[in-house]
Amino acid sequence: MSLIKKNKKLLILLVGLGIVIELLTLAADLSLISNPLASSSSDTLRIQFTGELHNWQFLYPGKEGVFYTRDDVKIIDLVNLFLPSNKEILFELRSKDYFYCLDIPELEKSQIAVPDMLFKLNFYAGKPETLSLFPGAICGTINDNLNRKINIVSNHEFNNWLENN
Repeated sequence: MSLIKKNKKLLILLVGLGIVIELLTLAADLSLISNPLASSSSDTLRIQFTGELHNWQFLYPGKEGVFYTRDDVKIIDLVNLFLPSNKEILFELRSKDYFYCLDIPELEKSQIAVPDMLFKLNFYAGKPETLSLFPGAICGTINDNLNRKINIVSNHEFNNWLENN
């Protein structure tokens, strides 16, 4: 019996895995190329989403807009995400363990988070309103722990919320 016949399942698995890795790499490249905010201006609010243990962690930069400083706001187990109105928003998605997906149906926006890769999702937060933030179905079983609401509020309300978290 040939080596290929003996290891047919392994070969199919490796080819499939190679295709998945190639598609993820292509998706990451396209998200960076097609994202006009990839370099992010100072007028853009960047928020880091990190998927870990079937939950999202959010990191907001402090007042100076720089991550990993004393005034960053890290939020775990958040039910409602707050954003200022009339502002460009850039979500930077990462994962520490699994594939995560998110959908904002009202904006027709979707993105994934994959371990060891960065994906970006940008949009304009216009007038004050409430949007849905759902886990995407592409990543297998939908975990209701990832359901969130996005509250777009006035800049004053946003700053108050940020200072109290």
